[in-house]
Amino acid sequence: MNFMDFIKNNVPNCEIIVNKARFSNRILDNNNIYYLPPIDNYNAMWELVDNYVISKYGLKYIELDHSKYYLTKNPTLGWKIFYLHYHDNYYHDFLKKLMKMVK
Repeated sequence: MNFMDFIKNNVPNCEIIVNKARFSNRILDNNNIYYLPPIDNYNAMWELVDNYVISKYGLKYIELDHSKYYLTKNPTLGWKIFYLHYHDNYYHDFLKKLMKMVK
């Protein structure tokens, strides 16, 4: 049984919302911008998978303009720099969109 069949059969009132997040290589640290090595192929594969499940199952999705956001090094959370560790503004914007969808 695949995941979508499981949800349909066992949690029929659950709705799946895809977060079309993407890897980034742009870091903002103390008003300076730095770059990690690019990983564009990973984002292309991720895009294919997202688009496939969205279209096959008619899923809703959240897609932010990732060019507006930077990665962060957040020692208070124990985060080291990584391709998906965004500054807080990304998560705030994501949650605003999610709340609009679920209300």
